[in-house]
Amino acid sequence: MSSLTRTQIYLERAQIKALDKRAKALGSTRSDVIRDLVNQGLANNDNRPTLYEVVMALGPPGGDRSMTQEAFAKRRRKMKQSFRKRLARNKAQAAGKFD
Repeated sequence: MSSLTRTQIYLERAQIKALDKRAKALGSTRSDVIRDLVNQGLANNDNRPTLYEVVMALGPPGGDRSMTQEAFAKRRRKMKQSFRKRLARNKAQAAGKFD
């Protein structure tokens, strides 16, 4: 392994728990897991921002700048489900099958 440089970051408690759980399952350390995740994230060299990064840069939903990526994904899933239900209802109404 190449020389390492110490870096300090702030993580949420849930993130630390998840990292520790993964490290234990892999028989590894939290640091190793973090390095692996960083490498995976950097492996995609196209440098395009994720949808989460774009939304947060433009202005997060409800102005909540502390929204985590996990909370964003959960909210997005709920919105997709709601959209699908409305779409199905609208198609049924258009076909003459009113509720």
